[in-house]
Amino acid sequence: PYPITGSVEDHYEELFTGFTAAAARYPEIIDTRRIGFAGHSFGGGAATGLFLRAVRDLGWGSEARCLMPLAPWFSYHLSDEDLAGFPARTQVVMQVYEDDVMNDHRMAIDVFRRLGLPASDKDYIMLR
Repeated sequence: PYPITGSVEDHYEELFTGFTAAAARYPEIIDTRRIGFAGHSFGGGAATGLFLRAVRDLGWGSEARCLMPLAPWFSYHLSDEDLAGFPARTQVVMQVYEDDVMNDHRMAIDVFRRLGLPASDKDYIMLR
């Protein structure tokens, strides 16, 4: 585990600023019409909210969207309405690890169950 200094909001903003800066700097290799967000632990918790922000605020993912939170830690800035109204045609894989003693699987399960997506568009995987 690593210490998180500063606020979660500051970290989320730093991540989002990095994503948008990379997309602006490398448009020839980053096609924001087709996006995939993935993250592990803190990044896994952040991925869902940052994904939604990119889709809603910037219009990213107009042609294809995927999300893969790995052993997500707490997910901030996600309301029940955000999850229930999750963008259609998003493919989601939520992955946890059986022996994980840092990140409670219930956090991943809660987000996964609340995603307003058909079962055919989402999978929950536990690696043993």
